[in-house]
Amino acid sequence: MAITNLTITDADVAVEVTGTQIASVTWGATVDEAVPVYYNSVTKKYLPTNAGTSQTLARARGICLTGGAADTVGLMVVRGEMDVGAPLVVGQLYCVSNTTGLISLYDDEFMAVSGIWITVLGVAITTSSLDLQIRPFGATT
Repeated sequence: MAITNLTITDADVAVEVTGTQIASVTWGATVDEAVPVYYNSVTKKYLPTNAGTSQTLARARGICLTGGAADTVGLMVVRGEMDVGAPLVVGQLYCVSNTTGLISLYDDEFMAVSGIWITVLGVAITTSSLDLQIRPFGATT
């Protein structure tokens, strides 16, 4: 079984409401909008996540609001509502994918794939808005 990854439209990525927490960070690689990123404590930069590689790479700290090249400064959403630029299923959880830099639906297909480190990014509160509340569980499927 394959997991369901979101198909992102970069132009649609946006902050939905005031009060959403945003951080200014330095990218450690080229990233696009709506890419979940983790913090590399050695380089002090943010890189795309991958839940199929290791627990460290699955530990998202935020989702890119702006993309950019390596060693440039960008913005990431840390907590709150954002439009991730893809259609969502209301009430469903979304998590870090086992494909680098992607977001996947947390469903039976996800759970059927062995060896994915589980980090929930948030829950869809509308068909376009994700309530970002990152929870790394430190467990695998």
